Amino acid sequence: MNPDPVLGPVLPGLVYAPARPIVRDGRRELLYEIRRNPDGSQALPVFSTLERLVDAFGPAQPWAQVPLRAARAVMCAAGVTQLQLDPTIAEDAWRWSAAELARYQEELR
Repeated sequence: MNPDPVLGPVLPGLVYAPARPIVRDGRRELLYEIRRNPDGSQALPVFSTLERLVDAFGPAQPWAQVPLRAARAVMCAAGVTQLQLDPTIAEDAWRWSAAELARYQEELR
């Protein structure tokens, strides 16, 4: 994210979001993983690079690269008003394990 001297930070067009495919009503959809903030509000953490997402959530985290605009639209429709770009994730926050990811992938088949 490079700051523009007039406009401020330039937001990325594409972001990496913790998300996974699900099948709903026979259709495959993307389910974003909303996280709860310490104050109880909800937010979708998004990352400017895949490396930052993996650093925050670990290598087992399912993810999707999506347009920032699309992630915002889906979150607004779901009533989630916060997207957090490159947030620091608490050490005790829940993270996917390799075993959980393997089970989930098997369920999708």
